[in-house]
Amino acid sequence: MVLGKRERILAVAAGALALAIVGRYLFAALAGPFSELADRRAKLAEEIEHKTLRFAKLQKAQARMDEWNRRSLPADAEDAGLLYSNWLLQQVDRVKFRREKVESGKARAHRGMYTVLPFTVRGHGSLDQLTQFLHGFYSAGHLHKIHRLSIEPVEKSQDFKLTLWIEALS
Repeated sequence: MVLGKRERILAVAAGALALAIVGRYLFAALAGPFSELADRRAKLAEEIEHKTLRFAKLQKAQARMDEWNRRSLPADAEDAGLLYSNWLLQQVDRVKFRREKVESGKARAHRGMYTVLPFTVRGHGSLDQLTQFLHGFYSAGHLHKIHRLSIEPVEKSQDFKLTLWIEALS
């Protein structure tokens, strides 16, 4: 059976249509899993980025905690109080305050994470001596702060009556 020109064109068109339908079906069958894999890969990449950022933040926090532990007083409040009190006395003696007195208060635990140790330093000295004391105090790098400072002039003298309320962390 010999096909005429019209029949051949019709057969080629039907074959092309059948090939297009089969091709589309195969493409959909293969593209679906690839699309799912691409979506999964994008989600995993996003998750990796999120976890990498979180890990970097944790490393920074750990470094800060290590630095704070290095700068803090010992965990035992009694030992810490004794060591810090001695350090304060050395600072007061270094700047030569007169009538100096270093007192420690009652330690207060803060949420079970650290202990606040209060101290009071009293003495008489000049503004230069106070400046030297403050420089040494803040240069030490301890976890401490001056909570309050009182400076009162002493009559008929260049000196001042100094009172410092200090808190240190253990």
